[in-house]
Amino acid sequence: MRYQCFLTDTGGTAANTLHALILSAMISGDLSCLTDWLDQRYGPEAFRRRFRSPVYTGPDPGKQVSP
Repeated sequence: MRYQCFLTDTGGTAANTLHALILSAMISGDLSCLTDWLDQRYGPEAFRRRFRSPVYTGPDPGKQVSP
C-alpha cells in the first residue's frame, strides 16, 4: 500500500512508468534512467533531494565522478 501511494504521489499519471524504472534500476544496478526521469519531472538532482540524506556528499547514481 505504501509503495502504491509513493508511485502515485511521485509518478502521478506515469506511476506505471516509474514502477518499471524502479524495477529496471533494481535488477540492473543502473539508476541512470530513473534519475534522468526524476530530473526531467522534478528538476536537477531530484533523486538526491528526494532520497538522500542532506549530509551525503557523494555523487548521484549514474553520474560520473570527475577526478
